[in-house]
Amino acid sequence: MRKSILKFVLAAMVCGGVSGSFAARADEAADKFPGYRLAFRDEFDKGDRPDPAVWSYEHGFCRNHEDQYYTEDNAYVRDGNLVIEARRERVPNERYEPGSADWRARREYAEFTSSSIIAKDPYRFNKGIYEVRAKIPVGCGYWPAIWSCGSKYPWPYNGEIDVMEYYGDAIHANVAWGSERPGNPHWNSQAPRMSTFDPDFADKYHVWRMEWTDESIKIYVDDRLLNDINLDQTVNGNPPAAASSIWTTITPTATPSSCTACGSTWPWAAITAASWTRLPSRHATMWITSASTCPKTTNDTQRNAKI
Repeated sequence: MRKSILKFVLAAMVCGGVSGSFAARADEAADKFPGYRLAFRDEFDKGDRPDPAVWSYEHGFCRNHEDQYYTEDNAYVRDGNLVIEARRERVPNERYEPGSADWRARREYAEFTSSSIIAKDPYRFNKGIYEVRAKIPVGCGYWPAIWSCGSKYPWPYNGEIDVMEYYGDAIHANVAWGSERPGNPHWNSQAPRMSTFDPDFADKYHVWRMEWTDESIKIYVDDRLLNDINLDQTVNGNPPAAASSIWTTITPTATPSSCTACGSTWPWAAITAASWTRLPSRHATMWITSASTCPKTTNDTQRNAKI
């Protein structure tokens, strides 16, 4: 069967200092964001796969009854970009169990594949400025996302930050935290419709930016403010015993993740035949940046901050 292909390309840079081009980027970040310093960047300009020292992968069916089956083969590096490629292809489900009550195991085959990559320690950050320059797919059935969650406690008590999601003909900028009912988060969400953006939005690169301070999380695209979340309001309603009840007190670690999903049983993400007649399609991201706050210093040890 001929493969239909959707490509979402990601090239990352996250805000430290050493030498050469990294030092130049560090100076550039310092000029752009006074009081911040570059802590990490990955511009996907080496090899043909994401750096295994930095990035890990999700595998199989993962969440939301989504149709794509995550593999490592659908993420690769080309021309200074990380390409995340969604394909229409049948593959066997390695977790298949006939009659299973788990939706992730009861499908014998997947009809779509994609990739979801996740930053490893120590490339996880806490507060600061996070940027990604991306070209994303838009249309029925597409669900590209650049997002992060804490990794210590059960979701959503660490919080979730969706720097970018697209679905339902809208660009979403969201933050979630725990409610009184486990597994049922509170959301602060904004989702401007695509009609409020340029008609050729999907043909261009765009810069998504998150600014995370003690007081707020602000999410932008191309300097347009999408959402401004007051962190005094992000109070977990019924946290695990080990977790603080106030999210802004514990300040969860954010784990950068990028993926392209292919619809789900949710109506606004459903795949239709028309969705796939527009493929193949190629989309790209050039970099992700995170900067951390710090006093200005020339001490290399102090400058090597984790994100």
